[in-house]
Amino acid sequence: MSSATATELAKTPTEAFSQVEQEGVELLPLRKAGLARFAEHGYPTTRDEDWRFTSLKPLTELPFQPLLEPLGQAIGQDAIDSITFAQHDTDHLIFVDGHFAEELSRVSE
Repeated sequence: MSSATATELAKTPTEAFSQVEQEGVELLPLRKAGLARFAEHGYPTTRDEDWRFTSLKPLTELPFQPLLEPLGQAIGQDAIDSITFAQHDTDHLIFVDGHFAEELSRVSE
């Protein structure tokens, strides 16, 4: 199934991800558990203690579009360094459009 087909039919994140072919067999149980929990509870509301000051209503009204492939947006190392703790000698895992960007990440052996 193409990502265009999945996003055209999807009304909610649960629907979108249930239509997307799962990649990474190791993560499949976690994905299924996460989808089941979201299907049961939905988005957090201001009635949830941890979210009492944050309304997600604007977010819930946006169309949800999972990306099977990165869009190829150009982002440089300078932009990453300006928003991370680049001055510290730590590992940085960078994700663009939900996909791991190895060329922007810094992972020690």
